[in-house]
Amino acid sequence: MRIIIITLIIGLFSSCQPKELPTIITIDEDSFVAKFSHMTTKTEMEQIAKAFAEKAGELDFSRCSFFENGNLQKLSIVVKAPDGKYGATSAGIVGLQYGYYGFYWGPGGFGVGSIK
Repeated sequence: MRIIIITLIIGLFSSCQPKELPTIITIDEDSFVAKFSHMTTKTEMEQIAKAFAEKAGELDFSRCSFFENGNLQKLSIVVKAPDGKYGATSAGIVGLQYGYYGFYWGPGGFGVGSIK
């Protein structure tokens, strides 16, 4: 009986660990996708903002906060798509540890927020 209880407790704690969610950026000729998580660094955010600006878009991440190691602590972005549409989203560390937030722009439309 003790083994079953210990196994359940270990399973519960291991399921609470943050997911492995590296930053994802996909740039095509007429589309742009950026996905941020707790693993995103300030340097990556700067690079993504620069790449999106080359598409005539704007990414303002000045309200984001970062841990001392440079990883994203709180996401708060405002995005202006090249076609003039605006969007904004924010997420705390818990949300960032279990899912992606970001934006997409392209022939399929424009969106900002939680992204799969």
